[in-house]
Amino acid sequence: MHHTDAAQPGTTERLPAETPARPAPPECDQAGNLAAVQADFPLFQVWREDYFGRVRFAARRRVPDQHPHLVITDDLGELRAVLAGAPPAPARLATGGWGARRFNPDVAHPARVYACWLGSKDTYPADRQAAEEVAARRPQVVASARANRAFGARVTRFLAGQRGVTQFLDVGAGLPAAEATHQVAQAITPGARVVYVDSDALVLTHARALLTSSPEGRCDYVDADLRDPQAILQEAARTLDFTRPVAVLLLAVAHFLADADDPAGVVAALAAGLAPGSFIALSHLTADFAPDAVLAGVAAYNARVPAGITARSHAQVSALLGGLGLVPPGVVPVTEWRPGHAGWPGHGADLYAGVAVVRRPW
Repeated sequence: MHHTDAAQPGTTERLPAETPARPAPPECDQAGNLAAVQADFPLFQVWREDYFGRVRFAARRRVPDQHPHLVITDDLGELRAVLAGAPPAPARLATGGWGARRFNPDVAHPARVYACWLGSKDTYPADRQAAEEVAARRPQVVASARANRAFGARVTRFLAGQRGVTQFLDVGAGLPAAEATHQVAQAITPGARVVYVDSDALVLTHARALLTSSPEGRCDYVDADLRDPQAILQEAARTLDFTRPVAVLLLAVAHFLADADDPAGVVAALAAGLAPGSFIALSHLTADFAPDAVLAGVAAYNARVPAGITARSHAQVSALLGGLGLVPPGVVPVTEWRPGHAGWPGHGADLYAGVAVVRRPW
C-alpha cells in the first residue's frame, strides 16, 4: 500500500464521512476564532476538522522542511499557545487524550523506524539513522519486522477464517502497510469491523486517509495509549460490540511498556472488557536468541527513539497472557506460530508470539 507524507504543503486531511459533523461546543470558542489564530500565525495553515463527531482544531506549518509540526487540539487557546512555542500539555499527552500534538521529523518515531525496516520510503533522516544503527548491531531486526507483519496477517486469517471472529481491535497499529488487518479480515468476512488504535497524530492521519473499509464492514480509529486500556475499550465501543467476541491484536507493541507500566496488568485490563470467546494475540521482542546483539540493538534504539523498548524472556512474555487459555502452539518464536498458514520462511526473528482465548468473564 502506498501512502503519502502527511505534512505536504497546501493540503488538509478530510476524514471519511462516518459521522455527521456536530456543532462545536461553546467552550471551543472562548479563546477567539480560527481566523484570528491564522492572522496571528501566518506561517501556519489552520483549520477545523470533525473527528467522528468530535470537533478538533489543527494547524500545520506551511513550509514542511522548516519543522513541519502537525498540531491537533480541541482547545483554541491551547492551539494558539503551542503555535507560539509553548510545549503541549504533558498530562493530556501521557494518557493518549486529544491534547496538542507536534509532528517533528527531527526526532525518530517508532512507527516510522519500523516502517524503515519494512522498506517504506515515507520516513525521515532521523528515522533512517535510528533504523540503521539498530540494524548494524542486530541485522535480524529487518527479518523480525517482516515476520511480525506476516504473523499479524496469519493470525487475522486464522481468527476470522477458523474461529469466526468478525471484530478486531488493533492496538498500536502504526503506519499503513500491505495486508492491513481490515483488508485481511474483510477478505474473509466482508462485514468485519476493525478499530485501529494509536497515540500518534501522524499515524492516525495516515490511517484515516488510507485505511478504508469494505462497504459491508466498518473501520474506525481511536486515539489512545496502550497504558490506558479503559480509554481504548470505551472509545472502541462506538464501533465494536463487546458483548460478542473481539480479537485484540497487540503486535510488537507491548515491549514499549516498561516494567513500571505493569504490562501484564494492561493485558488483563483489556481482557476484562472482552466477552468469552474473545482472543488476545501478542508478539513481543526478546533477547533470548542472541542476548548481546539484541541488547546492543535495544540500547541503540533507546538512545535515538524517545519511546524506549524492553526485551523480555519467554517466561516474561508468557506471563503477559497469564490467566488466559493459550491457543496451540502456545508462546513460540514468531515464525513458528502456525507457519503453514502463510508459508512464512523467515529465520532469526527476535520475537515471541502467542494467542490466548478468553474463556470466562474476567
